[in-house]
Amino acid sequence: MYKNMAFSHKKGLVQLSGEQYCQEPPTRNILDSLKPTAYSLLLIFVSMFSLSDAWAQSVEIRTAERQNISHIKGKIKSKYTNVPIEGACVKLIGGSETAFSNREGDFTISTIKAEGQLQVSVSGYENALVAFSEGRLDNSKSTIHLVKILKQSDAFSVGDNLPEHWWREQFNVFNHPFSRSKVTLLEYREPELFILDFWAPWCKPCIAAIDEWQQFLNENSVADIAVLAVNVGLYDRSEIFMHKRGWNIPSLYGEETLALSRQFFSEDQVGGQVWILNGKVVFIGHKRDRVKEMERLNMILGSIKEGRQK
Repeated sequence: MYKNMAFSHKKGLVQLSGEQYCQEPPTRNILDSLKPTAYSLLLIFVSMFSLSDAWAQSVEIRTAERQNISHIKGKIKSKYTNVPIEGACVKLIGGSETAFSNREGDFTISTIKAEGQLQVSVSGYENALVAFSEGRLDNSKSTIHLVKILKQSDAFSVGDNLPEHWWREQFNVFNHPFSRSKVTLLEYREPELFILDFWAPWCKPCIAAIDEWQQFLNENSVADIAVLAVNVGLYDRSEIFMHKRGWNIPSLYGEETLALSRQFFSEDQVGGQVWILNGKVVFIGHKRDRVKEMERLNMILGSIKEGRQK
């Protein structure tokens, strides 16, 4: 059909005879124009691949970390009363992990560290540092006991007259004849002889002493003597213990009893007694000889009786 036709080229055109033109395929121009787009798509593809690879590696790392997380559990209580402490802050030393104890004193703190230390703090108590390893508190002790910060108090010796503010101190009490939960020492000021006997349920000499006081009070209707037990052990077991022993002597309890003990004894102890006659300290010590103690008691009661007869 196009035989004997003459061809001439113009830019982008092919001239046929008869002044007819057809468009030359723009192959080179199209490829040239696609180069920037191809480069951009290539960069996007490479970037997406890199991000995908990084994300996959991140997931692997996070998965590995989750597999190595330890959940350290424990309980926080007061040392002298064994009462759970709520709201205590448990913080990982050298880390940002923090947990708080609930109403039962329980806490759980998570960490990827295999070992380290926890700092436990709460208002009114001394801070505590506790070591952990392999996801557990050291020595397999799940309970952390905090020591209550006690206010500085007076120290008394035999011969001292007790000041008015001493009698007005308030304490927790159980086994009270009128089911009171708090008392002041003013309630025991009227009897001329007032005896404080410090005890704990694991102290056999203490138990024997309270047994004897209970027997004495049962056998003697003595209005001039008042005996008050002072619990310096774990009180959550002590009230039940007193009921089982058949004691009806009231007992103070709580961290404040430790402060009371320190007013008369140089070291924290159990089993000591304090005798107060007409507001004056007449004896501080331990019950070692029942005969001598009863002789002392009878002598004091006898002097009280003689004083009333005069």
